[in-house]
Amino acid sequence: MKIFKAEPIESKIWDLRWTRSTHKKWVVVRAEDEDRAMTIASRDFGIATKKNPGADVLTSPWENNDLVVWSEINDPKYSMGGVEGVIDKG
Repeated sequence: MKIFKAEPIESKIWDLRWTRSTHKKWVVVRAEDEDRAMTIASRDFGIATKKNPGADVLTSPWENNDLVVWSEINDPKYSMGGVEGVIDKG
């Protein structure tokens, strides 16, 4: 497994897609790859939103590189062994 840190872009926290998340600060995720890490964060912090007729469907902010910066990290604080999932959050 790999360790990824996701940090929301502060200047974009006003974006309506953030209404789809219960968490809006940094997270650390253990996953096979970055795409899987995004999926895990989306699943763990996702909330349903109302679909308004004629409006765009809002996607999870955790899967949008224009809202979140994802990076692979190597920090001895976090073990690469173990099950995938969110292992720390701000």
